[in-house]
Amino acid sequence: MFGSTAIALLGGIAVWIGVSAVQDRRVGLKRLKILPAVLLAGIAVEVIWMSRAPFDEWPRVPGFPGPTPQLILKDGHNPELGKATPAIFPPACKKAFDSP
Repeated sequence: MFGSTAIALLGGIAVWIGVSAVQDRRVGLKRLKILPAVLLAGIAVEVIWMSRAPFDEWPRVPGFPGPTPQLILKDGHNPELGKATPAIFPPACKKAFDSP
């Protein structure tokens, strides 16, 4: 939970710097000089935090594949269909968006 909050905060700081640079170049450059140290420190802490003890948010259910096979396979429920190729993603996305 804290890791997700920190990632959101770092993203917010990065967007704040970007928006400031677009609205007022002088203010954006000032913030760009001050805040990269904060961003780099935050990213370093996140890397250490996440590599220390990776947390798997997907529960392990017997007989049901985890998240990686579902991304690699054409159909996680039917692994006998084989591995996914880039060509199947557009039709799969269309099917997913068209379904209610």
